[in-house]
Amino acid sequence: MAVLTITTQNFASEVLNSDKPVLIDFWASWCGPCRMMSPVVDEIAETTPAVKVGKVNVDEQPQLAAQFGVQSIPTLIVFKNGQAVGQSLGAKPKAAVLDLLRQSGALCRRGPHSLIFSTQRTPGGQLPPRVLSL
Repeated sequence: MAVLTITTQNFASEVLNSDKPVLIDFWASWCGPCRMMSPVVDEIAETTPAVKVGKVNVDEQPQLAAQFGVQSIPTLIVFKNGQAVGQSLGAKPKAAVLDLLRQSGALCRRGPHSLIFSTQRTPGGQLPPRVLSL
């Protein structure tokens, strides 16, 4: 799924009323660490269908940044059932963002009763693993 642009106009429908957990990246175009995080966030959006992913440009949407106390960027916030349930500050590798999603209850944890499966092929024709915990 593509990354959504989140604004004050669509925040309620795309985030608060979402039937899926939502990862929001608060960023700005002038922010170097934000530019480093962008491919990580984009990849999570494409490879993690259980989570909706959106970005909030803090220069264009200062009200949303203020509403959630975002004072430094990049800031990632995980929403589940309309509530903020996890937060991370600064640039992080993909594994750390996935850990944030798991710790927030947005993704299942891998365990002894996990099944790995795939339904989508990568551009190279390979099947990436997906995890389903029982």
